[in-house]
Amino acid sequence: MTTRGFQSSVEPILNFGLGNIDNLDSLEVIWATGEYQVLKNIPVNQTITLRQSDAGKHYAYSSGSKQQPLFRNITKKVRLDYSHQENRFIEFNREPFIPHFLSTEGPALAVKDINGDGLEDLFLGGAKYQPGGIFLQNRQGGFETIIDSAFIEDSRSEDVDAAFFDANGDDLPDLYVVSGGNEFFGKAEPLKDRLYINEGNGRFRKADPTRVGLEFYTNGACVKPIDMDNDGDMDLFVGSRSVPREYGSIPKSYLFINDGRGKFTDETVSRAPDLSAVGMVTDAVWVDLNKDSYPDLIVVGEWMPVTIFENQGGKLVNVTRKYGLQNTHGWWNAVAAADFNQDGLMDIVAGNWGLNSILKATVDKPVRLFINDFSGDGKPEPILTYYNGEKSYPFAARDLLLSNVPSLRTKYPTYADYAGQSIEDIFTREQLATATVRTATEFASLILLNNGDGTFDERQLPVEAQFSPIFAILIDDFNRDGYEDLLLGGNFSGVAPDQGRYDASYGSLLLGDGTGSFEPVSLQNSGFIVTGEVRQIKPLQTAAGETRIMVARNNDRVVIFKQH
Repeated sequence: MTTRGFQSSVEPILNFGLGNIDNLDSLEVIWATGEYQVLKNIPVNQTITLRQSDAGKHYAYSSGSKQQPLFRNITKKVRLDYSHQENRFIEFNREPFIPHFLSTEGPALAVKDINGDGLEDLFLGGAKYQPGGIFLQNRQGGFETIIDSAFIEDSRSEDVDAAFFDANGDDLPDLYVVSGGNEFFGKAEPLKDRLYINEGNGRFRKADPTRVGLEFYTNGACVKPIDMDNDGDMDLFVGSRSVPREYGSIPKSYLFINDGRGKFTDETVSRAPDLSAVGMVTDAVWVDLNKDSYPDLIVVGEWMPVTIFENQGGKLVNVTRKYGLQNTHGWWNAVAAADFNQDGLMDIVAGNWGLNSILKATVDKPVRLFINDFSGDGKPEPILTYYNGEKSYPFAARDLLLSNVPSLRTKYPTYADYAGQSIEDIFTREQLATATVRTATEFASLILLNNGDGTFDERQLPVEAQFSPIFAILIDDFNRDGYEDLLLGGNFSGVAPDQGRYDASYGSLLLGDGTGSFEPVSLQNSGFIVTGEVRQIKPLQTAAGETRIMVARNNDRVVIFKQH
C-alpha cells in the first residue's frame, strides 16, 4: 500500500539489501492469486520488473496436490438485478472529530420464502434515494425483482438491517426494515423504522407505525425478532447505532412486546431497564446461554463490552459482570452464537475492529473518547485519544484541533509547540474531569467459550481474521466434518486519510476442530474471495437443493458463491 496520507507516498518498488553478495541463487515470486515463478542466477544491483503473466506455475501452500476450493463464485451466472448505491455524505464536514463514518453500514439483507412456493427469496435494502426491493427466486435459481410502491415511498431511508417474521399471527412472513444513517437527525421521517405486512402473493404493504406501536426516530442498527416471553408470538429487540450530530452520546434501544395480533408495546423500561441505554449498538443475537428455555440477549456495539442480558422469565437482566466480560469494551460490529466445542453449551463469536490498525487498545492503555464542550461554543466535542508509550495523545492533528477549538491557537502557535503534547497537557484538569469518557480496551475479534459456570474463556480468532473489521459472520459446517466453521467478511473505508482504509480482508474461512479452535484456510483452497465492504453474509437454498452464500456489500453488487 504505497499511499501514506495526503500527498504522501512511497515508490511502488520493493528494495532488498543483500550485503556483500554478488549473485542471487534464486528469487521465488508468489502472486496473490496463487501464480508462482522462480528466477535463478540473478546478478545484484539491478531493478527487475515482474509480470504475473510470466508465472506459469501454481503455488501449493501445503504439501500434496492442489485442493478443489470449497466455494465457487457464480455471481455472473445468477440473474440478480441489484447493486447497492451508497449516497455521498462526508460526515467529517459536520462532525470533524468522529473516528469514522456511521452512515455506510448498509445494505440490509434478509432471506425467507415469502410467497409460499418453497423457494427462498430475498429482501435487499437501499441507501438514501434507493428503494429496497423483494427478489423472488425462480426454479432456475435466478430472481425476479419486485419494487413495491411502499418501498419507493420510503426510498429516503437508509436500509441497514431487515428481518422476516410473522408479526400478526397469520403465518405469513412480514418484513421489518431498520432505518439508519448519520445524515438525518431529530424527528426526520427517514429515521423511522418500517414494518411491511405480507399480503400473501409476494407483495407487501406498509403498516401504519402509530397503529402497530412502532413510531420512533433513531439511527438504527439491527432488529432481532424472538418470542422472548414464551407466549407464542414474536417480539422484537431493536438496537440503535448513534445519536446523529452527537457522536458518543448513547441512543435509545428498544424491547417491543407483541400482543399476538401485530400490535407492539415498548416495554423496555419495565422488562429491561438497562437495555434502553446499553450503548452504541451494532448487532445482537438471541441465544439460550444457561439452558433454561428462555432466550438470552447478547448485544455488541461501539465503546461497549460484549453485553449479556439474561432472560429471567420474560425480563432481561444485565449479567455482563457476572460472566466476566466487563473489560471487553471494543468497537464491535457483529456477533453470532453456536456450540463450537461440542459441550452442549452455546458459545459466542464477536467481530471487532481487528488488529491491523494504527489504533491499539489494551486494558492498561485504552483508546478513549473525551466528550465535553472544549471549545466553549455550547456544543460538545468528542476527542479521540490513544496511548504512545506511557502518555495518551489526541488522535486529531493540530490543524483539526485548533480550527474547532480556537482557544488553543495562542497556546500552540506552531507545530513544534503542539508536538508531543498529551491530552493532559492540552486540556485542563477540570475539562477532562467533567468530560464523559468512552473506553475501548479490546480490538481483537474473539471466540468466547461458555464454561457453563457463568464465565467465558476468551480466545482471539486467528491473525487472518484480524486483518480488518469484521461486519458479517456465518456459522455452518462447511467442510462436513461435524464441527462448526466460520465464514467472515469485513472491510471499511469511511475513515479519514490519517487513519487509512481498512481493506485488507478478502473474506476468511476458518475451520473449527470441535474444541473451540479454528484453522484459517487459504484463499486458494477456500475459493471464498470477496473484495469491497462486506456487510451481510446469508445462506439461501435453491430449488435444486443447493446452498448459495449471498454476500451483500456496501456500494456494490451482491456476490454469490456455490459450495462444492
